[in-house]
Amino acid sequence: MSVDGAFVPVLHGEWAEVKTLVVGEVSQPRMVDGKTVVSTHSHSYFSRMAEAELFQRLTLGELYRRHLETAEQVATVSDGAEWIQGFIDFHAPTATRILDFPHAAQRICQIGEAVLGADHASLRAWQTRQLHDLKHHGAADVLERLRSFAAGQPSGGIVAENLAYLEKRVAQLQYPRFQAEGWPIGSGMVESANKLVVEARLKGAGMHWNRASVNPLLALRNAVCNDRWAEAWQQSVVQIRRVGICRRPVESKSAAARESSSPVSAPISAVPMSEPLASVVPPKPAAEHPWRRKNNATKAAIAQAHAQAKL
Repeated sequence: MSVDGAFVPVLHGEWAEVKTLVVGEVSQPRMVDGKTVVSTHSHSYFSRMAEAELFQRLTLGELYRRHLETAEQVATVSDGAEWIQGFIDFHAPTATRILDFPHAAQRICQIGEAVLGADHASLRAWQTRQLHDLKHHGAADVLERLRSFAAGQPSGGIVAENLAYLEKRVAQLQYPRFQAEGWPIGSGMVESANKLVVEARLKGAGMHWNRASVNPLLALRNAVCNDRWAEAWQQSVVQIRRVGICRRPVESKSAAARESSSPVSAPISAVPMSEPLASVVPPKPAAEHPWRRKNNATKAAIAQAHAQAKL
């Protein structure tokens, strides 16, 4: 499993973090262009805008569905954020913890840039050597070289900070062993989920979300991406029928224009939450509504394409 966060725009120019859990199964390693590739499949997603402790509890259902507690082996691939380590402690404290290799590589490269300089002629060769050794020979020698390499640098700077970050997570840097055991060493599945599950729907051009609307939409988005729409929609219908729905009444354009021109607008009453769903079904759009014109044009284009395909 893998966990990460992505920021989405909310009202008033603010940003809020949406946390996402991805659970998958690991495929057998295979050779591609002379390199061993480990992929995952059968992904399922759970995304919510919530604090870390609440997110831990909310994910219990998805992890129970995926039988985490009965899995023979569990590994987590993620960055080193403290809230993610707390999430793993809560759900799978005995899991194999793997620091996402690109995150470790970024820390090492930053040390090289700080010491040698970003324009140094041998910087790229130095970085390539360190990352190759880390991936194929382990962290011990790399960290020892980094300590010597960073000697004399000011304490509290970026070099000391990145070195402390890596040393604290040395158990998660054992990439030769992880690869030999058949685990992936990159968190690509959750990085993809951030883009395809969350950002593709919530970070469109001009979008700014009401905070109260984010989690309901994420629940529907997860249902679509998990291919569980029929199940989730039935649950939603039961909930809507039980508590009712609050909807603004539809007013004519003339009434809306008169109200907007008046100095004091009367409050718009809402349908009570206890009112059943059947009584608040919105009217269908008029025949000249832009949505109908666009929908009819799309249907006509599809029909024309089918007709041409038969010729």
